[in-house]
Amino acid sequence: MKNKVNIFIANGIRIIIVLAILAGILSWNMTTIFMASLALALTFLPTILTKRWNMYLPESLQVIMIIFIFLSNYLGELNDFYYKFSWWDDMLHSMSGVVLAIIGFLLVDSLNRYDMKNVVFQLSPFFVAFFAFVFAIACGAVWEIFEYSMDTFFGTNMQKYMIDPQTAVDMGFGVNWQGPGLNDTMHDLILDTIGAFIVSIYAFIRLSREKKRIKNEQDDNTEILGIKENTEKTDNLNTDIK
Repeated sequence: MKNKVNIFIANGIRIIIVLAILAGILSWNMTTIFMASLALALTFLPTILTKRWNMYLPESLQVIMIIFIFLSNYLGELNDFYYKFSWWDDMLHSMSGVVLAIIGFLLVDSLNRYDMKNVVFQLSPFFVAFFAFVFAIACGAVWEIFEYSMDTFFGTNMQKYMIDPQTAVDMGFGVNWQGPGLNDTMHDLILDTIGAFIVSIYAFIRLSREKKRIKNEQDDNTEILGIKENTEKTDNLNTDIK
């Protein structure tokens, strides 16, 4: 990152998380230590993607990813914002679907534009949009598996399965629920899907327009070259006649 504001935000979040790790060590809370350490490691993911894997990520998107990690892991899990605010989980999963779809779009679009030994991948706008959509849903599914694993092996409550029916109603699950864990998982995946779908539609429209624009430019260039070639032939013919 080069923007000072973005650097300040990213490092500020990392300092807060480091303080949470120290607090966890002092109180010997293994859950806090693990979740805060995981959050700290994930804040460096944008740097790894851009510098180690040469993936293009705008600075604004990198900061959004770090803020999302802070909102979900630090505030959501460690400070119980998921319980304090019923809309917190919905907001984050809607946001994650959008962010992950953008990352998937940039990933495959970079490949589509990359010239590797004069071999250029020409992927259709539909495939790029479809990949972004599936990539976001797949990442969302992996996260739900992670939540299930944490609840199973470490006794956490990331899937919100340890809540009574009335609390579930207050959190927005409704009265016709099938168990808080299942409802939480499916609700999260549906929101991931909606966010990913919106970005995929946008990506498809944008790439389709860009493809059409490039084709029109190529047709114009071909027409110009054709006129120029015919002019040269005419000049040569006139010269021969003279």
